[in-house]
Amino acid sequence: MNNQSPRSNISNALIVVILALLLGGGGCAIAYFEFMVYDLPWHTYQVSSPPIPAKRILHIEYKSTLADPTGDTIYVNTADNSVYSTTLFESGWTLAQANPNWYDDSSSTCAPQWPGAQSDDQIWQPPPVEKNVVDSRGVRFEHAIAMSVRCYVLTEDGHIEVWTREDSGLPIIAFMQCGLGYAFIGVLLGVLSGIGIIHFKNRRMSETI
Repeated sequence: MNNQSPRSNISNALIVVILALLLGGGGCAIAYFEFMVYDLPWHTYQVSSPPIPAKRILHIEYKSTLADPTGDTIYVNTADNSVYSTTLFESGWTLAQANPNWYDDSSSTCAPQWPGAQSDDQIWQPPPVEKNVVDSRGVRFEHAIAMSVRCYVLTEDGHIEVWTREDSGLPIIAFMQCGLGYAFIGVLLGVLSGIGIIHFKNRRMSETI
């Protein structure tokens, strides 16, 4: 019978612990790259142009915090300094009155002035607008684990676009659930591998005695 020294016992324990940590961490890394590394798509909606070309977006009244912009009301300043408004996909453009409280809302610039330009947006990564931008207004809605972004863009050719993006939070839930499973499998494989290495090492040592 071979009696192992305390030093050998510590060495064996370290082998098992290190392998368990490495493979457990590898399991977490696999889960992260599988569920957390993804590119959220942007969705684009075209808004009909006002009867007089718009030169600035004044205000957006958001109907909901979901990704669908239907029911939002947009107010623009036109070339003749009039104010026009429309409720998306529900009504046409009509004359409106400006409200001084509009300038205190939570919207921010959400698109760069030209493709590839530096953006000072505060809501998320800017949408991939392929035209020069005259003005943009957008907002980010944050929920418990989800997030949605809406960005209204007035382009140089006078068109108005709505860009939306939504993160449902499901990848985070999947990562948390599967990450634990992957980590457990990694730790288990690490322990079994460590025991196998120790057994092989002890057998080799016994053969040399």
